[in-house]
Amino acid sequence: MADEIYINTKNAPHSQLGQLGQSGTFQQPYQGQKAVTGDLQVQRAVSGQTPFTYQARYPFTYQANARGRYPASATGRFPDTYQAQGRYPFTYPAIGQTPFTYQARYPFPAAYQAQGRYPAAARGRYPADGQSRYPFPYTYQARRPAPANSTGRYPYIARRPVAVQQPYGYPAIGTAQGVPGRTQVLTPYFTPKGSFVDRGPSPYIVPGPGTYAFTASGRRPQTYSARRPAVGRTPWYEGEINAFFQDIYAYQQVYQHAVRNQQTYSHRGTYPFSSQVQQPYISSGDAQGRTPFTYQARYPFNYQARYPYPANYQARGRYPASAQQSFNYQANAQGRYPYPANRQNTYPFNYQARYPFTYPADARGTYPASAQQSYPFQQNYQLSYIFQQSYSTTRNIGAAAKVKAVYLNDAGTLRKLQEVYVNDQGALEKIHQTVPVAQFNKS
Repeated sequence: MADEIYINTKNAPHSQLGQLGQSGTFQQPYQGQKAVTGDLQVQRAVSGQTPFTYQARYPFTYQANARGRYPASATGRFPDTYQAQGRYPFTYPAIGQTPFTYQARYPFPAAYQAQGRYPAAARGRYPADGQSRYPFPYTYQARRPAPANSTGRYPYIARRPVAVQQPYGYPAIGTAQGVPGRTQVLTPYFTPKGSFVDRGPSPYIVPGPGTYAFTASGRRPQTYSARRPAVGRTPWYEGEINAFFQDIYAYQQVYQHAVRNQQTYSHRGTYPFSSQVQQPYISSGDAQGRTPFTYQARYPFNYQARYPYPANYQARGRYPASAQQSFNYQANAQGRYPYPANRQNTYPFNYQARYPFTYPADARGTYPASAQQSYPFQQNYQLSYIFQQSYSTTRNIGAAAKVKAVYLNDAGTLRKLQEVYVNDQGALEKIHQTVPVAQFNKS
């Protein structure tokens, strides 16, 4: 399909039928321009001659210093754009650690009295009831006050930046399904940004199943045009060494800045303080126990008796140690987002380098001589120039007029469309490409 749109001006409701005639064309007034030549009375600087005496020159030869050239390699730079990673601040729930002191353990060798066994004579027992007391050592978990570092929390109102959303309307094309005369929804629907297989804005009342155009509502970040300082580079050519170099200059860069407001929210801050806590420790003591038992009356017998002897074992001592205790808090972090950035890339090139040397050169000495000296003065003359002169004429307008530009009413704002597409049985076909404003008056 061609990228052109034509309007039938002969059959249009606003057409001037009286001017078209039977041929379907009419003559429209038109302001044309033609190139003409004019004369301008100007002045120019010329030189006259006056005699004077000067130091004339005579030739002679001497050893002159010069610089030769040889091919060498170098590295140049050129600007390009790449996808850089920007950062933006945000908070996330994190786990922190706070120091505290506790009783750690360490192993060390210790000695104790062990019980050996040997055969011995004893007396047997017969069943009897009674209660006996026995002392026994025991350990238990006790608590004592100890200082500790704690963290308190308090509520406060904080602020964070949020993007301002701006509503806007855009044209969409959807397919309605259902019973005629009842409320329908359009799905799927197509917009200038793409195809969406989803429910469109609802409700919509349509005559029946089919394809319909409607205006959908969306939200987008509100932006405005701003300027920021930037550094640019422009190449310049050095003819003596046949190479290009980069010249740096500063300018104001136009960009779209997103509008952001400060949103308040409730946040909890922390503050350190010292407090008294109950610290656990191991304590020991002596106790008297009672137990009912049945015992045997004694009768003589042999058994394995015990005897004490020194023995070694691995005991565990305690010492104060430091550790980290975890707690939850809102931490700050830097997120990343891609954006186009400028940088300088290098490229290798060859150039003519120089080296010093001497050679016999021809020179000129001076002696008094007579000559004519030039002096400037202003001379009047006629200068011809070409300019564009406007004139009134007419041009032939046919029954079919080519559309040069298409505009869209976007919530009261006229926006010029660069390209126009139609839905041709599910396929998007391009039917219009805009032209520059300077070509509006051209056929």
